[in-house]
Amino acid sequence: MVKLTIHLNLILGFSISAILLTVVGVTQFLGLPTQLTLILIVLSIAIVMATGFAIYRSITRPINRIMQAVKEISKGNFDAEINLKGLNRDELGELAFHIDQMKRDLKEKENMKDEFISIASHELRTPIQPILNYVELAKRRLIEPDIAFDTIVTQARRLKALADDILDASRIEGKRLSLNIQFFDINEVIERVLEEKKLALSPEVTISFTPIQDPTVSADKLRIIQVLSNVIGNAVKFTKKGSIEVRCSIIDQYTYLQISVADTGGGIPEEIFTRLFTKFASKSVEQGTEHGTGLGLFICKGIIEAHGGTISGTNNEQGGATFRMTLPLNKRTGMM
Repeated sequence: MVKLTIHLNLILGFSISAILLTVVGVTQFLGLPTQLTLILIVLSIAIVMATGFAIYRSITRPINRIMQAVKEISKGNFDAEINLKGLNRDELGELAFHIDQMKRDLKEKENMKDEFISIASHELRTPIQPILNYVELAKRRLIEPDIAFDTIVTQARRLKALADDILDASRIEGKRLSLNIQFFDINEVIERVLEEKKLALSPEVTISFTPIQDPTVSADKLRIIQVLSNVIGNAVKFTKKGSIEVRCSIIDQYTYLQISVADTGGGIPEEIFTRLFTKFASKSVEQGTEHGTGLGLFICKGIIEAHGGTISGTNNEQGGATFRMTLPLNKRTGMM
């Protein structure tokens, strides 16, 4: 701001000098009286100074407002307001608008971070407490060791799953998710996941799979298993009656492999539909069901997009939901 003031003062000084030279030259040329010349000089200086002051204020006042807001934002005060009233849509107005937008984005990310830490810390505590309780019960010989060990192992695995999910979410957000690309049979992978998930399947639910003829694909096998386990696992978890259909197909003139998982469960709740693939979006619909970390679909989206594909979820007209995952194919029928 000091440099700006110096520059404006220099411009004002040069302007006054130019006006004086012009007025003196004109009065001498016209042969006007000395007294009138002095009056014209004083008026010219006053007009230049008044105009310069007005220009100075029009520039420095919004800059001061912007600087004050930026200082507050730098301190972590994302509620600081930039008074955009009176600012034109010039460079300063555009600057203020974009800083205000940046502040809103930072505030949203700060809130998301706080929510993430709050929910993650709660989820981390949830399996730890039963572990401590059963260790204490086993130590006092108030419970059979095998029962205590089974519970401790279950909760420890849950704790590891949450830690792994948090690590994956961090890698995805930081664009540090690495892929180990290899050729494998996609039909075989899906069938293996289905066999694992059938153990938790409701007796009133049937499950079917439609494979593709050329099943060899190229992708990160473990990551694709992770995605399929999550999506199919969700279908099994939320479908208490009806059917689950898993289908593989080639779409868009043999350029994409599509895997769809359709169920007859409760469908996707409207309140989370728009944020379905964000962190912890699904926590609000898991009451009364098997606990999850709330990071699954966010991680699935990151993994699929890292392969150059897409994932989406829609509600079916007859009830239930369908999730579709697409992965790009190369000319040899393998995924890129």
